[in-house]
Amino acid sequence: MARIYTAYGRLYLRSTLADARRQELAADLAAARIAGRDATARALGDIPRSTP
Repeated sequence: MARIYTAYGRLYLRSTLADARRQELAADLAAARIAGRDATARALGDIPRSTP
């Protein structure tokens, strides 16, 4: 039974993470259209990167 839940959990995470990436890309594209490419690139560059 644990295998079923583990497989479902992996599938769920894979699909939700893919959706999150698409939403982030759409937000970045909208920001570039509204604020301009250079301003968006600078703003994204100012965001601290997480460390693994």
